[in-house]
Amino acid sequence: MVFNLYLVRSGFSTDFVGLFLMVDMLFHGLVAFPAGLIADRTGRRRAVFFAICLNLAARGSLLFTTGPVTLLALAALAGTGEAFHGSAGRPFIMENCRPQERPLLFSMNTICNLMSGSLGSALPLV
Repeated sequence: MVFNLYLVRSGFSTDFVGLFLMVDMLFHGLVAFPAGLIADRTGRRRAVFFAICLNLAARGSLLFTTGPVTLLALAALAGTGEAFHGSAGRPFIMENCRPQERPLLFSMNTICNLMSGSLGSALPLV
């Protein structure tokens, strides 16, 4: 959310911000099924590690570029990383815990995601 404001503040139109978000979500959706198949073949631990590395590299690189084509390419890479994480992350948790631990682990995963998103959005306001 804050990055969208950063893009507008950097001189990009709201149409470009919408295009940026669309490219991110489009690649997230298009790559999700193939990412699940790749995760099944290579292992979910490797797929989650790849997803985290790809997403960190793409999101981190967004802060150092202002070219519209580069921003859209990095949005596509970030969406790809999110697709791998989304399709392999939860099955990875399922494989590595006992059934009685699952409610706690899934709840903690959701809480950590919500808290990190909230803190990340509120941090620039401080």
